Amino acid sequence: MKKQLLTLAFAFASLSATMAQSQVFLPQTFGTAAVPENYYVTQVRTANAATVWVLALDLSIPDNSTVRRYARSTDGGSTWTGGNINIPAGLSVGDLHPLDGTTAWLTAFPEDATATGAGVYKTTDGGVTWNRQPTATYSGAAAFPNIVYFWDANNGITMGDPNPNPNGGTVGSRFEVYTTTDGGANWVRNQTNAPATTHAAEYGLTGVRAVAGNTIWAGGYNDVSAGAKLYKSTDRGLTWSAAGTDIPKGIDFVAFADANNGLMSDGLDLVRTTNGGATNTALTYAGTFRDNGLDNVPGLPNTFISVGSADAVGDSLTHYGSSISRDGGLTWTTLERNKRQTQVDVISPNIGWSGGITNSATAMREGDVFKLNASLAPATATKASADVQQAVQAFPNPSKDGVFTVRVALSKAAPRGVVVTDALGREVYNKTLLATNAAAHDILVDLSKHTAGLYTLRLETVQGTVVKKLVIQ
Repeated sequence: MKKQLLTLAFAFASLSATMAQSQVFLPQTFGTAAVPENYYVTQVRTANAATVWVLALDLSIPDNSTVRRYARSTDGGSTWTGGNINIPAGLSVGDLHPLDGTTAWLTAFPEDATATGAGVYKTTDGGVTWNRQPTATYSGAAAFPNIVYFWDANNGITMGDPNPNPNGGTVGSRFEVYTTTDGGANWVRNQTNAPATTHAAEYGLTGVRAVAGNTIWAGGYNDVSAGAKLYKSTDRGLTWSAAGTDIPKGIDFVAFADANNGLMSDGLDLVRTTNGGATNTALTYAGTFRDNGLDNVPGLPNTFISVGSADAVGDSLTHYGSSISRDGGLTWTTLERNKRQTQVDVISPNIGWSGGITNSATAMREGDVFKLNASLAPATATKASADVQQAVQAFPNPSKDGVFTVRVALSKAAPRGVVVTDALGREVYNKTLLATNAAAHDILVDLSKHTAGLYTLRLETVQGTVVKKLVIQ
């Protein structure tokens, strides 16, 4: 089901910004050849340290909700290319997943009943051309692709609304889920284990997904306010579970710091789970949570960032900006203000992007897009002492199969969280650890699904941070 665009009044506030000398998010300009004036960034996807793609909506067309423009940078934002997306008329782009600077997939859904060609499209030339992958058939009146995600060049998933879904909604209809192991050349529908509806007016939402390891979550929508569901697969789309949430109608944002700890929001309500989504709790949080983008910060345990306006405080520019939570959403601290930020995608404490608005009026041009310009790691982080460093060992290291045991041999250095990043700073493993008084701690770190190379392990303890290099042969 089509995702509602959040508060387009956001795009027309008229106060000018006073930029701080040290900016957390640095404003960037697309250039009108990539994205013309009066476009609103609806989605940001960061592929790696150098590469980012965005989707944008034309605000110059009254009541427009059709997204058919993209832009990308492969040099960290120094230059941008972009253009219209060549998909059939009547379709709008709902989700985008870039693998790198040349290859990406998108989902296209019908804006009206006459549109044809809904489905998954792939580019291998940086967005110049897009070709439909027909084995993800998405056919019939109920076909409505919502999300697409790839773990690597071959293994991916796409998910759409329940189909078939006769009579405007039928209990027991299965969501349209396909998986691929060859880059989308062949998609196989999951006919038996895809989630089935328990309400007649139950759908998915475009672009709302989160991934941690092999687990993917997708946000749901319910027309009758029966409570939005969170859909989850722990094996890349082969089997599924669904759980109710305290979000009344639709989950517009979902982010997970690890396999257990996540946040969900509709831009107003904020909900927390500590068991992978099986249950959730509505948060009464402290500080400023923002309503237009939510993501976890890979590499920092239980840390999340939100962008947009402060909840229910009006449209003054000073109400817009970014906030960070380091305790799973319980408290939020403003990073900076005076930036109309739309959406956010962070892949490490130092690499990330947030959307903006292109506008010819000088007073509205805080940034077409914003690049993370400062580390999100806490300033109070301290390096563990030499004794603690020596008390932490990883073995076997190098590892032939990518499986490591991390042993902490000091009880007073009780570990609180472990994060592993690859050579590009992308998080590949994240686990929040429970408190314990044990004299020694063994932590199994399984990187067997990742390629050979150098990885960095960051272990947070009560006595500081331990950093180790891991090698997969």
